[in-house]
Amino acid sequence: MSQNLLLDTHVLLWASSQDPRLGSVTKQLLVNSAQVYISSVSLLEMYIKQHTGKLTLEGSPDDLIKSLGISVLDLNSDDCAHYKLFNPNNRDPFDNAIIGVASARKMRLLTGDAKILATKNLKLQLVDARL
Repeated sequence: MSQNLLLDTHVLLWASSQDPRLGSVTKQLLVNSAQVYISSVSLLEMYIKQHTGKLTLEGSPDDLIKSLGISVLDLNSDDCAHYKLFNPNNRDPFDNAIIGVASARKMRLLTGDAKILATKNLKLQLVDARL
């Protein structure tokens, strides 16, 4: 049975550029999943990075997401209530917000971020996107 997936921001970027860091297991998950999502938190992160010159895209982050057929999950109050500092070694607010969304919605989170992968949360299903 396939499960819905939530992509970390960089995993979306890897998938869009066919980056070799994206592992074969992850590629199969992307193909076989019922639905692939990105959080609106990631969308905001991409817009911020694009406007500060840290991310170069041919179009907008919205254009990229649409071209990949990925759905955007808007934050709701339950997602916000799940926000916390999940790993004391990771104070990145975007990372912790994305973890909160995955936890609240019981989704598998695909990431290659070592700090996120080190998160200890029994409700969180993490997948190392480099595999």
